Amino acid sequence: MGLLMFFHTKAGKRVKNLIIGLGASVVLVGALFKLQHWEGAGLMLTVGLLTEAFIFAILGILPPPTDYYWERFYPNIDIDPEVEAYKTGVKIQAPKFTGLGGAGGVDGGSGATAALDKMLEEAEINKPNLRRLSENFAKFG
Repeated sequence: MGLLMFFHTKAGKRVKNLIIGLGASVVLVGALFKLQHWEGAGLMLTVGLLTEAFIFAILGILPPPTDYYWERFYPNIDIDPEVEAYKTGVKIQAPKFTGLGGAGGVDGGSGATAALDKMLEEAEINKPNLRRLSENFAKFG
């Protein structure tokens, strides 16, 4: 567990990037040597590919990094609703898109724009509130 935690530190990330970079560079130089029929190509390719195999094994074991801790502010941000519905056996339907021009589009006053208008109204985002917000930003700045 200590090795896994090491790769989440700043130094661990640097070491991981260093090993990946060096391994890849040895493979590339080894491939060049092989194409040019120069001596040492086999050894370089072996060392480079073994290094890369080791790194890919480590990366397969390590959990994906979370560099941005958005879950502090948005607790369920990493939950996929489709996956959760699949796990619970609930069937979800994709939202119906009516388009922007046809039945209930921009001209009809319903559909996507009506939903947006309703959402803005519920959030009390109107001209006086936006004006107040602008004035407060001006004062703050």
